[in-house]
Amino acid sequence: MKLKSVVVLGMMSSMLFAAGCANNYSGETYASNRAGIVQNVSYGTVTNIRAIAIQEDSSNLPIGAVAGAVVGGILGHSVGGGTGKQLATVGGVVAGGLAGNAIQNQTAGKTNGMEVEIRLDNGQTIAVVQKMDPNFQIGSRVRLVDAGGRTTASLVSNVNSGVVTQPAY
Repeated sequence: MKLKSVVVLGMMSSMLFAAGCANNYSGETYASNRAGIVQNVSYGTVTNIRAIAIQEDSSNLPIGAVAGAVVGGILGHSVGGGTGKQLATVGGVVAGGLAGNAIQNQTAGKTNGMEVEIRLDNGQTIAVVQKMDPNFQIGSRVRLVDAGGRTTASLVSNVNSGVVTQPAY
């Protein structure tokens, strides 16, 4: 019984650790692989903002499925005896894995985001998806940084405040 508790606690710790590694998805945070490379900068004006949900691609981290399979196997193993116990264990592993995967895909890795439509100074209109920032408003000036197709937007000035934000160095 002690071993079962250790396995369950270990799986839960792994899930919490993975949840803490989620991407920030903002215009103020850069992934380490973007440091030291040339990035194109352009400016524009926000023309539309739409609230969206950003779903982390959890297909590479099957933590929910593994945790569910372990818990399901433990619960199935505690039922019956002989062949029935073996079938219950296998059934618990399969059902627990499916349930854990479904739960992970529905709940883990969701971030409140926004799709910001921006009219660039050159006349082109683009859309950028990133973490929700309530400071963005229609009419705000933004600075766009593009590194190999990954673009982020940060505020230059807000239409209502007239305040120009300066980066902290």
